Amino acid sequence: MPDPALVASIETALAGRGARRCGSEIRFRCVVVGHEDRRPSARWHPERHVWRCDVCGVGGGAVDLARRLGIVVGRRTWTSAERRVIARLEAKRCEREAHARALRMAWLDALAELREAQAEVALLRALVRDDMDERAPRTTALLDEIGDAYLRELLAEQRLDEIEAEEREAREGVRRAAA
Repeated sequence: MPDPALVASIETALAGRGARRCGSEIRFRCVVVGHEDRRPSARWHPERHVWRCDVCGVGGGAVDLARRLGIVVGRRTWTSAERRVIARLEAKRCEREAHARALRMAWLDALAELREAQAEVALLRALVRDDMDERAPRTTALLDEIGDAYLRELLAEQRLDEIEAEEREAREGVRRAAA
């Protein structure tokens, strides 16, 4: 349980930064170095003594927030060198998360392409079955379309495999960086 004076100092510092109360929480511009926040995207919960930024995902307790606001806690505050290191680490983490989100979106797009190709193949197969006996020339054209649809399906599956491999490599990079 943090010192009530520390909580009061945090609230005073946040008020000086243009924070506003929304119910039981206080909304303020993020204090993470490197996160240029134009609108309040971070929340401080005074009764629980925790904070979190909804955009960059960084958060912590009262002592962490106090230090980020420049409030001396326990007769020590972060040095400028420590702030630079923290900023670099947080920037790298944000880059990794953005890359992971981009990979996830690419994977979802490739999956949608695969599903479309599979649906097209199924539709064309049904048309060929229905048309097989009646018109041979049209059946040949449908078979050509099926071949094209199969090719699109294979390309979509290949793209999914590539994205999954890239995702695995990114996760390995995160594990190596954390170790």
